[in-house]
Amino acid sequence: MHQNRSNEITTWSNLGTDHSHNHIVTIKQLNAFGVRNISLQGPINGILLDLYFRIIVGDHVIYKSELATSTLNPVWVPFQLEEVLTNGMMTSPGTCFTICVIRVHERLVAPRRKNRNSSTTTENADEAVPTNKTAGSKARTMRYETELFRFQYKLTDLAVLPKSLVELSSLPFNTCLFEFSGRVYVKRDLLEFLKQAGLVSRKLVRQDSFMVPPKQYDMMQGLESLEKSVNLFHELLQSQRRTRVYREKTSQLIRDRENQVLVQQRKLTLQKRISELRMQKKVQQEMLESLQTVVMHEQKLFSSGIPIPRALLLTMRMNIRCKDEKSGLLSRRCDVLRTAFRIRYCQAELVKALLFIYPIKYIASGEYTIRNIRIANADLSSNGKTDEESVSTALGFVAHLVFMLSKYFDINLRYRIVPFSSRSYIKDEVNDLFGEYPLYRKGVDKDRYERAILYLRKDVEQIISSRGLKITQQGVVFAQLKDLIDAELSWASAS
Repeated sequence: MHQNRSNEITTWSNLGTDHSHNHIVTIKQLNAFGVRNISLQGPINGILLDLYFRIIVGDHVIYKSELATSTLNPVWVPFQLEEVLTNGMMTSPGTCFTICVIRVHERLVAPRRKNRNSSTTTENADEAVPTNKTAGSKARTMRYETELFRFQYKLTDLAVLPKSLVELSSLPFNTCLFEFSGRVYVKRDLLEFLKQAGLVSRKLVRQDSFMVPPKQYDMMQGLESLEKSVNLFHELLQSQRRTRVYREKTSQLIRDRENQVLVQQRKLTLQKRISELRMQKKVQQEMLESLQTVVMHEQKLFSSGIPIPRALLLTMRMNIRCKDEKSGLLSRRCDVLRTAFRIRYCQAELVKALLFIYPIKYIASGEYTIRNIRIANADLSSNGKTDEESVSTALGFVAHLVFMLSKYFDINLRYRIVPFSSRSYIKDEVNDLFGEYPLYRKGVDKDRYERAILYLRKDVEQIISSRGLKITQQGVVFAQLKDLIDAELSWASAS
């Protein structure tokens, strides 16, 4: 067997020196395959291997080779692939194929032995496995197969090797060699590598050798493909006609369904109208019954012995008493309105005084000042560029201003403000009773700081809504406070 293998390698090495004109090749003409300088990662690197390969076209394995034993340069020659494809009824395999190189190795496996004592450890069980065939009578040899390589090729990616393999002493690792009709082919990338390395002369590498010509066009196959295309075109036209018919039927069904829905809606509207008319009829009947009762009572009154003048006098007294009660109610209502107006005016004066203490002015686009501290809207975020002390001081002024406004307007804020100058904070007594959300950035969590800014804005919006104003600018605390104070001052000046 080794002698046959050496003869095959010698024959393989002499191939590749024919420089005649390229002829047309197909997958059927592949009659030899080999791999040079197999290199693997891991502990099996450098160990002689038992290998075989498979040729896969599409999803079918069309050829499985014999086993090459104890080698790192396997060569499988010869094999007749054309007979295999003809017997497998695959007349046109195409130009793409996949080659899988598989390693075969054996391992001695011993059956697991049941331990009488349940407390026996795994280490003792492993020591009981025999290490060779004589260690146990029940030990058996298992054969394992491992896929080492999977190469995918196209015939157009292969090129003729212009030199004999004997002259090429050093080839890269895992180099694949193919023989088509007595000539050796390699990948185009390998040929370029050999040309750049100076192992192959540039004169020997012709431009047309870098591509394996595809199979010639078959006229009968083209006619069959044309006939199939025409049939598919007719089927497509029929499918389009059926689709149009189905679409028209579907449209008609949709229109019918819409008409049914409209009729149902009209029916529901009429039923609702009938229910409303019945309710009106019931109310009018109750009013009629009450009027009938009053008329009967008056008839009894006049039929009794009470004189009519006395009844008129009682009616006049009742009318005077009712007028007095109404006039007193109106006067009390006027007193309440006067008191409410005075309270509102006092609140406006207090807001005016607060504006004197904490003046807010608009400087430029997105910039405001409070007590001469210039703050932009972007500075209130956790990534602001302004000095942290300036921002915390300005937020302390704003917190105290909002706190005083809530006291003047008698508003219970959703988020309670604790004003401590530049170390003010906000408490959420509903969701986080003992948590504090600071209105300063230094040394605090960014998330809690941003949540404190959000709670402060929500408190300002709550005060604006309680005063009957619209929230015009979302998310700008200084702008909302300035609009609120301007509205209070304009009301005071108008009143």
